[in-house]
Amino acid sequence: MKISPTTKLGWAACWLALVSIVVFAIGAMISLRLDGTPSWLRFVNVIAFAGGFAGGVCAVVSMLRQRERALLVFLTLIPALLVVMFVLFAE
Repeated sequence: MKISPTTKLGWAACWLALVSIVVFAIGAMISLRLDGTPSWLRFVNVIAFAGGFAGGVCAVVSMLRQRERALLVFLTLIPALLVVMFVLFAE
């Protein structure tokens, strides 16, 4: 099994997942520093969630259409699953 993707869509999925994780982590660190959560920070978290979900969709499409079997593409599904679980089970 290869580690790095071979298709452009596989690389796009990996980058989207990585950027969404970094943006969400930066947003979490900023919210810990502030007393409340301002509205612009909520918008940043929504963007991070959308990026994680988009990375998962790109990963699934690259696996099904282009037969991508790289380990990083499979790991890209983790942030997408976390986003879906948060949306389904959050109060």
